[in-house]
Amino acid sequence: MAQEKAWAQAVLILTAGAASAAVGPPRAAHKVADVGQLARAFTPEGLTPAAAGVAGSADGYLWIATAHGLLRFDGHHFHRVSPEPVAHVAVTTDGWVFAGGSQGLTAYRGDRRIRLPVTGINGLAAQGDRIVASGGTLWRGTAAGLAPISIAANGPLSVDGKRRVWFGCGPELCALSADDTIERLGANRGVPAEAWLTAIADDAQCIWAWSASKKLRLCEGHASLETAPGVGDPPRQAWRTPTGRIWTNSLNWLDRGQSGRVSMSLSEIREQSFTNDFQGNLWMADASGIQMMAGTVWVQRWTANVFPAGAEAVTRIPGLGLLASSRNGVYRFNPAVQDWDELPELFQAAAHWGAIRASNGDVWTLNQNLGVVRLNRAGKVTGAAFAGKATGIGSTGWMSAGPD
Repeated sequence: MAQEKAWAQAVLILTAGAASAAVGPPRAAHKVADVGQLARAFTPEGLTPAAAGVAGSADGYLWIATAHGLLRFDGHHFHRVSPEPVAHVAVTTDGWVFAGGSQGLTAYRGDRRIRLPVTGINGLAAQGDRIVASGGTLWRGTAAGLAPISIAANGPLSVDGKRRVWFGCGPELCALSADDTIERLGANRGVPAEAWLTAIADDAQCIWAWSASKKLRLCEGHASLETAPGVGDPPRQAWRTPTGRIWTNSLNWLDRGQSGRVSMSLSEIREQSFTNDFQGNLWMADASGIQMMAGTVWVQRWTANVFPAGAEAVTRIPGLGLLASSRNGVYRFNPAVQDWDELPELFQAAAHWGAIRASNGDVWTLNQNLGVVRLNRAGKVTGAAFAGKATGIGSTGWMSAGPD
């Protein structure tokens, strides 16, 4: 689609089946942690891609807060719901979409649009069927109306697995429960006095907090304080996924007292917003647009500057493993060294547009010069099915003929 800007030339997708990829001659690859798998990236056509926030709704839409207004994304197309610039978006369990920024807060559901009398929104969080908004003071309610809470938040609002809304409050941490109680954590709970901006508790009830320059981990009464990575980048809302993993700035993650970080180029983008769609995929919004991270595991990432030749297909073949068909030949992923190995003989003889499994254990491959040929593991031809030019090969045996 014209409106989809898939990173087909930048990201390798490792799944149990075929997928598009970008690889070339094997070179040093960038190792990444066991955290998630980037699948696709999208930017709205004709608009600056920077996205300040993203939220998923139960009807399958993604809602994106941008300087160009509130956008709705159905997986293929972007629709601008409102041109008013917004920096925050959240969806409550009753289907209301709340979007706000410096100009105010609006609630959307279906054809309904309700303007709420709050301005200067600098934080939004869905707490079940209620919305919590930060704008000088704290507000909570529904699209029917908001009520002020006599406390101010220092920064973003984050929601934990118990639906408590966490934030910095003065030199302490605060957690707003669904029953309206506010828990304050200060020096008597092991929290050093600091201008904490946001916080969250993980599923092991370890508490994590961030100021402009420090990160706090408070677990079982033991506190550890360290300089936060990316000092000078304001902490964003921490996002808890349905599995309990928590995502924060620069693709840092927290999970039951443990923490880690995706060490790849995407993590250089500091200010990120996260949400989950109804299928459980993790979505990230940042200065480059929005990206989907599937719920499996990163193995490696190869970018276009490392593999400039590009690739046509990635296929997992029983007995051979993961094969990448590229303009430089066919390569096999070697999990022992976490890199790609060259295959012999005709696997490297020309550009290959695809590869599928043959019934006898060989590999059918679409070779630029030879057409569709069957190769054994030594790269020797054991059969031929099509001698002309083609643009694709599939497991059903059908091929599409290309121009001469």
